[in-house]
Amino acid sequence: MAVLVQLPRTSLYRVALLPIVFWTTFRANKSLDLSWNYPGYGYLNQGLGVSVTFPRVLVAQTLQSS
Repeated sequence: MAVLVQLPRTSLYRVALLPIVFWTTFRANKSLDLSWNYPGYGYLNQGLGVSVTFPRVLVAQTLQSS
């Protein structure tokens, strides 16, 4: 994806790859368990999902507006 950002006239490919990027990010967030099954540390898993997904949503919105 980073290579496509640097190459000219690849915005269509970037938009086409966004669902795949979102899906792999979601699957990675769901497969990682940073709480080590301790009930008090469940917020660690939620923080990872927000910190990884939110910047990607901002990028997607930027691509749609251009």
